[in-house]
This record gives sequence, structure tokens and C-alpha cells, in this order.
Amino acid sequence: GTGLMATEPRACFEALRDRVMAVARLNRACAVGSGIGQIAWKIGAPLLAALLVQQAVNLPFYVRALVLPLAVGFALWWVFRLVLMPVMVRYTVSRAAMLVEERLPGMRSRLVSAIELYPEIEKGSRHYDADMVRAVVVYAQESTQDRDFRDVIDRRPVRRHLAGAAGTAAAWLAVFAVAPASMWTALTS
Repeated sequence: GTGLMATEPRACFEALRDRVMAVARLNRACAVGSGIGQIAWKIGAPLLAALLVQQAVNLPFYVRALVLPLAVGFALWWVFRLVLMPVMVRYTVSRAAMLVEERLPGMRSRLVSAIELYPEIEKGSRHYDADMVRAVVVYAQESTQDRDFRDVIDRRPVRRHLAGAAGTAAAWLAVFAVAPASMWTALTS
């Protein structure tokens, strides 16, 4: 938790906002890490298999000529889809708060309400009861201050994909350690 015991609404709002945006940053980092891991094993494993087949049976040129452009095309698509798109996603504080509440249904929209309504009363909006909004903000912060919102992010996919990438890299290293000259010949022929 943050250890914040402030009952000042502004401090509570800022603490909530910072904790929620930490979730957005972690979600983005996990998506990018997962994407990098997926690209490494989705391209690395088939290329290694093609290299081993090439080394074993000496594939004809027209088959080898297709492998590299396909690998490059898939790599470019996956870089765009799995790495660049998560980087380009814009997280507003409201969107990040919804991400937290989606995984913590017991919040019953108090986090989103606090995040969205407090700036409105700060601007002087008369559409909401300012005292009630301030009370919601203080309650949302005080009732969740011991909870790390980042726990709502499932880190298993990024771990799984990075482990797959590490396994693929280890396989490449093992193959080249066992037969470096013949594998280099298969790679460059």
C-alpha cells in the first residue's frame, strides 16, 4: 500500500490516480514483454526447424527462398501487432481505473467515480454534490490504501512467452554449439 492516511480529498485523489496509472504502466509493460517473447519463439522456432531440415536434406532453393520472406513478413506483422500496438494504446486514468474495477468487482464503481468526478468538482461543476464527491474520493482511497492495484495484472502470459523465447534462444545456442560449421553452412547456403 501507499501508507497514505490523508483525509484531504486532493491528496486522496492524487494517490488514487497514481496507483491506477501504475496499473496502466504495468499492463503496457506486460503486453510489450509478452509480445517480444511471442515474436522470439514464433519466428525463432520455425526458423530453427527449417535450418535443421535444410541441414539434414538440403532443401531446394525455391523452398529456402520462401522461408526468409515469410519469416520477415510475419516478424513485421507481429512487431506491429504485439509490440507497437500495446505501446500506442493511450491509457487515460479512467480507462486504467476501469481495468482495476473489471478485476475487482467489489469496488462497485467507486474507484471510477472518484477518478472521473473529482476533476469535475475541481473545475467548479455544479452537476455534482462537491461534498459527496469528496467523500467518495476519500473513502475510495482509505478503503483501498492497503491494496496494491497492480495485483490485478496477470503476469503469467508474459512469463510464459518470455520463457518460450528463452527456450528458443537456448535451442539455437545448443544447435550451434553442437555443430557450428555445418549449421553455419546450412544457414548461409
